[in-house]
Amino acid sequence: MSGWLLFLGLASAAIVLLLLLVTPQRGPNFPPGPPALPLLGNLLQLNMKNPMPDLDKIARCYGNVYSLFLGKRPAVMLHGLQAVREALMMRATDFAGRPQGLMINHVTDSKGEEKSK
Repeated sequence: MSGWLLFLGLASAAIVLLLLLVTPQRGPNFPPGPPALPLLGNLLQLNMKNPMPDLDKIARCYGNVYSLFLGKRPAVMLHGLQAVREALMMRATDFAGRPQGLMINHVTDSKGEEKSK
């Protein structure tokens, strides 16, 4: 009986340690945002049918530039016209190196234009 308890204790400790290791971490220059869950990120904090009210609530808490984790992938969110204008006009070089998503590459054939049917 004590062998099973030891096994369960070690297995639980290993799972907790593994979850702590895969928890998304924001870098030093990354905008603030809500804490994220391992593997799921902030997906459970958003209503998938209409995420706008949830994003508004997060923006009120963290400001007009904040970060979320969509699964394990980080995303910087810009909330409001002024934040978007500043990002695209004043700090264009900071935002120029963002990665392309696989879905966008598939739809545009990696050429930046929509595929013709």
